[in-house]
Amino acid sequence: MLEGALAIFDYLLIAVFLLSALLGLLRGLVKEALSLLSWILAIWSAVRFGATVAEMIPSLADGSYIEVWVARIIVLLAVLILSGLLTRLIAIVIHQSGLSGTDRVVGMVFGMARGIVVVSLVVLMLDAAGFDQDSWWQESKLIPYAASLAERLGAVAEDGIGLIQDRVEGVPLP
Repeated sequence: MLEGALAIFDYLLIAVFLLSALLGLLRGLVKEALSLLSWILAIWSAVRFGATVAEMIPSLADGSYIEVWVARIIVLLAVLILSGLLTRLIAIVIHQSGLSGTDRVVGMVFGMARGIVVVSLVVLMLDAAGFDQDSWWQESKLIPYAASLAERLGAVAEDGIGLIQDRVEGVPLP
């Protein structure tokens, strides 16, 4: 267990965690999950269809690198807007069904999990940037726990990325 006073950085990590939990509570699981799925779908769509969209727009038909990226941004924004509208409609249905309380509580749990992941990733990035020898790092009571979790998340992410690469190997991207 934690002994002694928390360092200032520990309070920052706690604030990030609590903010994520609060956002999950306010938005609910449906909005949180659909938001995450929307971003994944938008990024995938932008990468997959950006070049095709660039060819369809006369002013972007040149096919240069910048024009393809402009088309990707257009696709990304279009998917985010459409999925945002769909998310809003689904949230209205959830609210009218009387499940909004349950949705919000489960959303808070989702937000807590996201907060743990975000805190762990921040600690991982700061460690990689060489801050592990600084006094504020050494004084922290929470960093060792977050670093341990970040190592585990890194191992899971490596396995997941390897699995995805194996699945999509040979699938041509535009």
